[in-house]
Amino acid sequence: MTTQTKTKKLHELLAIEKGVKKRSYDKIGEMQRVLPRTDLFNGHHKKWLPLHEDSEVFPPENKKIQAFAPEMITQYVDLRTEVFDIELSKDLTNATARADIIIGETVIAAEVPATTLIFLEKELEDLRTFIQGLPIHDTAEKWDQDKSNSMIYRTEPERVSRTKKVERPLVLYEATEKHPAQVKTTTEDIIIGHWETTKTTSAIPVEDKLHMWQRVNRLLDAVKQARERANSATVIDRTLGKNIFGYLLAE
Repeated sequence: MTTQTKTKKLHELLAIEKGVKKRSYDKIGEMQRVLPRTDLFNGHHKKWLPLHEDSEVFPPENKKIQAFAPEMITQYVDLRTEVFDIELSKDLTNATARADIIIGETVIAAEVPATTLIFLEKELEDLRTFIQGLPIHDTAEKWDQDKSNSMIYRTEPERVSRTKKVERPLVLYEATEKHPAQVKTTTEDIIIGHWETTKTTSAIPVEDKLHMWQRVNRLLDAVKQARERANSATVIDRTLGKNIFGYLLAE
């Protein structure tokens, strides 16, 4: 027995389009407000290492990462993939003008309507802005991926000495039969322990950001060229978001 796939009518697509787009824009707007707050993507752990048993004790200091750049990228892709697919399906219903989005010898998306290409240009401009705002690793530090969490990078522990001022007597003149010893008090800085700091971040490597930046620019150029080549034709309904983001995030 053959299973038939239910055909979605245009009015059904239009009925959900506004709600899907609003949810997407609202959530991405929230993320755009978080991106400039780079402190949310960084954390650290400091623990006190005393030199002696009777040294002062200090509690550890922790700052947890509160936002994760890779997670935000995934959310962006999920949100916009649905919008891309809705836009393409809507435009294909009545569109006659279409062209392939081509980079080199690779067809990223075939027979895309001119109206979708116009939409896609704006989307890629917005995506480029999103990528521009992604936090990157502090290049002054050497970062290694955390073995327990692939979204976090960390530095090697760095020690900084903690000192304490101690008063010590200094004999200026020894005591004699006629005069007592002359003594004054001096202060001396002594090391009492070390702060050991490990920095953490969920920002992305600069080369990953550059990789996405270059690819989104290539996509934008290809979409503009495709719009110019668009011709009248009949196309079938299909997805678009998976193709676009699959290329953008490819290794």
